[in-house]
Amino acid sequence: MRLLLSVALIIILHLDAQAQRRVRFIEVDNIEEWEDILELSRNNKRLMFINVCSPWSEVCTYMRSNTFRDRELARFLGNDYIPVYIQGDSEFGSVWSDRYDVSAFPMMFYMTPGERIVARLEGFQETATIMDSGKRAMTVYREYPRLRRAYIEGGLSPKGFRELINLELANEGPESARPLFNELISGKSKDLWSNPENLKLIVTFGSAPGEDIFSYVIENREQLLMNDNFNKETYFENSFNHTMAIAVKNKDINLLKRAEEQLFLFTDLNSNEQREMIAEMYRTFHLQTGDWNAFREHVEMMANSASSEETVLALEARFIIENFLEPDALNAAIKLMRKSIDMRDRFTKRQYLADAYLKLKDFDKAVAVLEEAKEKIRDPYDQYEVNELIRRIRQFEREEQSKQNEKKSGE
Repeated sequence: MRLLLSVALIIILHLDAQAQRRVRFIEVDNIEEWEDILELSRNNKRLMFINVCSPWSEVCTYMRSNTFRDRELARFLGNDYIPVYIQGDSEFGSVWSDRYDVSAFPMMFYMTPGERIVARLEGFQETATIMDSGKRAMTVYREYPRLRRAYIEGGLSPKGFRELINLELANEGPESARPLFNELISGKSKDLWSNPENLKLIVTFGSAPGEDIFSYVIENREQLLMNDNFNKETYFENSFNHTMAIAVKNKDINLLKRAEEQLFLFTDLNSNEQREMIAEMYRTFHLQTGDWNAFREHVEMMANSASSEETVLALEARFIIENFLEPDALNAAIKLMRKSIDMRDRFTKRQYLADAYLKLKDFDKAVAVLEEAKEKIRDPYDQYEVNELIRRIRQFEREEQSKQNEKKSGE
């Protein structure tokens, strides 16, 4: 592999760029070859462009035959990057994909010699998009360390702050960059608020009730809404997500109540749409904080105003049963499903109810739910299906009892 890499390096560094008719990828099939690529990247201080694909993917096939035969792209990648190909569904590719969170093919990365991903592209991409991402990745790679050093040393100007924030945004996302943003905005210079670039950052990050930035935005709302650099819908969306994250982290429902009063001033949603969004906001809050009694009460309140109350109750109960294992969550789902059954009995509802009891390992109640259903069934085949479910539950019960007995005897 070392010899192959030497040849590849000669091609990458010395081949006349004008003569390249396609992107020349180095194929990596095992961990040793991957380590060689990393060494090649470190020694030559070059970013890697990594194309993770699969032979069965039509998009991969199309891009290989078309996109990666574009001469301009071939020159671009050949001059400044190390193009790498990994077959994502191979033995090595599967391990690599798990490590770097590849969820679909094709997936393309710009990666530093230190294995830091500075750009990620999923699915089909135009040549221009790949090149634009590469240029941004190169800026991050070259400028980010310099700006971080200046920041640590205390020598960053407001412009430097904004450059660093934008690089941090592109590389790590809003929450990672937020401390830098807060530090920029908390500066005493009044032009921080009047600068168009700062307003764009305020929109990008959003803010939550109780934060100084939010207070400023509320106080100057009319003036900001007339400013072309202040996109209120984007500000609302980012502020909503930021507020939800803080509320869930601190389990602070009062923050949501303040957001309900103030944040929705920045949206054009009609009254019905606002009510639906607010209802979903509290539903998500209860789900993510694990307050299952509050979740159940909230669902019952929403269902009461819905056109089909029993359907809403059943759907929410089904969602919990399918996605959660906590006893409190399952017990909340059981109450919702039983209430729905009282309104309109359906065999599918009883199946989910039995499943909830089964997850709680309350086998007798699981069987009782199905026995009740069987009494109302007249079709012989359906009765047979219910008996099969009951048989499997009892078999599972015996297996669990056997495990418990083995555990006790081992002690």
